[in-house]
Formats: sequence, C-alpha cells, structure tokens
Amino acid sequence: MKARFRTVIWTVALLAVLAAGFTTFSEKGLAAPQNGSAVSEASQTAPATQAQKLAVLEQASEALYQAMQSGKAEEAQVEMERITSLIGMISYQGLTGVDGIHELTACVMDARTALLKADPSPEAWRTTSARLRLAVDSLLHAKGAMWLQYYKVLAEDSEKLNKAAVEQNGQAVQRSFADLKDHYELIRPAAMIRKEPSDIVAMDSWLSYVGNMSAGEKQDLQALQTALAGGQGLLQNLFGKQKDEPVLLPIAGYSNPWHWSFLIGLWILLALGYTAYRKYTAEQEEVRPAGAYGQKSGDGKRTW
Repeated sequence: MKARFRTVIWTVALLAVLAAGFTTFSEKGLAAPQNGSAVSEASQTAPATQAQKLAVLEQASEALYQAMQSGKAEEAQVEMERITSLIGMISYQGLTGVDGIHELTACVMDARTALLKADPSPEAWRTTSARLRLAVDSLLHAKGAMWLQYYKVLAEDSEKLNKAAVEQNGQAVQRSFADLKDHYELIRPAAMIRKEPSDIVAMDSWLSYVGNMSAGEKQDLQALQTALAGGQGLLQNLFGKQKDEPVLLPIAGYSNPWHWSFLIGLWILLALGYTAYRKYTAEQEEVRPAGAYGQKSGDGKRTW
C-alpha cells in the first residue's frame, strides 16, 4: 500500500511538473515570438502607415477645400469625415508641438461647424476651408509651405495701411487694416504649426496695437505710422526673411508722399543728364577724319 501510495504521489508530481513546463513553454516559446513578430512588423510598417495617413490627410484637405470653395456640401461632408477620423490617428511627434496640434484641431472644428450649420455661409466655407488647407500643408511641408507665400500679401497690406495713414485717410486706414487682419488670421494656424509660440504672440500683440491705432474714434495716425515701421522686423521674423530685406513699406512720417516721388524723379533726371553730358564731351574730344560724319549718339531710353 505504501509503495502504491508513493507511486501515485510521484505520478501526480510528475504530471504537475510537465503541466508547468508546458505552460511555461507555451507562454515563452509561443507567445513571446508572436509578440516579438508583431512588434517587429509594427515597427517596420509604422513609418509607411504614418506616411500614408499624412498623404491621405493632404488629399482630403485639398478635396475639402475644393468642395467648400465650390459649395458642394455632399462632397465636403465625405472629406470632412475622412479628416476627422485621421486627425486622431496621426502621430504628431516631430511634426509640431502642442500649440500646433491645438490650432490644427481648431481649424478642423471651425470647418466642420461651418459645414454643419443649417444656414450655410459661403464666406465661412471659403475662409475655414482655406485656413485648414494651409494648416495641413504647413504640417506636412517644413519648407516651401503655401502660407509662406503670404509674406508679399501682408507686406502690401502694411504698405496700403501706411499710405492711408500718411494721407490722413481714416476710412482707407480701416479698410486696409481689415485686409491685413483677415490675411493674417488666414495664415495664423499654419504659422503656429511651424513657428515658436513667442513669434505668434508678438505678432498678435503688434496687430492688436495697430488695430487700436486704426479704430474709428481712436485713430492716432502718427502713432500708427511709427507702429507700422516697428512691425517690419516682426513680419520678417514670422516669415523667416532677412533683416535687410525690404517689406515694401514706403517712407513714413510725411504728410505728402508725392514730395518724395518728385525728388526721386528729379534725382533720376539729373543723373541721366549728367551721363549724357559726359558722353557728349567724350565724343567732342575724339579726332575724326576729314569729311567723316560724327556718329549720332543714342537717346538714352529709360527702363523701369
């Protein structure tokens, strides 16, 4: 009996050991390689998946822009659903920071809200879709992004605003400032995605100050000219331009800019006259053969 009892005990123990060994083998020998393969496969396909998602996002934002610009609600709804689903699936590491993600999400929500309104606004459709398109393009293209092309637009807006201030034209000042603000708001999310938040805060503060100087009952046109001159560096920094690159602002601080146009024109005429005189003197000093005719000089046409 005792021998049989010991045999049963050893049999149970052996079965327990074999069961434990099989379980361990199953967990370590089978589960680990499967997980490792999954991680390896995921690591190999993650960059391609991320690239594919970004490519689809770019296509969807372009299609949404075209649809909302044309007023095609059904097509816009389809593309909006694609964008909404992709926004939460993309990894933004290395693409932008927290502020950039916030601005991109806000652009999506603004376009979605404009699209879902019972009484659609064509202007809101155009504005929100354009802002979203620029933001997505900025996210995907570190260099050569479309929003950078607005440097000339904002510079020309500043030029018009400064000219209106110099001419003491209050209504033109308000119109020019409205254009400047609208164009800046259009590219602001795209700029936030790529630039430092401090750069955007500086531009926001400057634009707010210029707006106060341009307000209807509080217009201070002299201070406005000073503010516009001081804002050149901010505008250049926002778009990554060189400090010595002109911002297309005219000379400020004079009540009549035509004085400067007259002086510049007079300087050009004097320079051309002096050049013609030197050329004529040089031709008179040349020795020509008898009976030969002197060659007639050109009329000195100016090119602009």
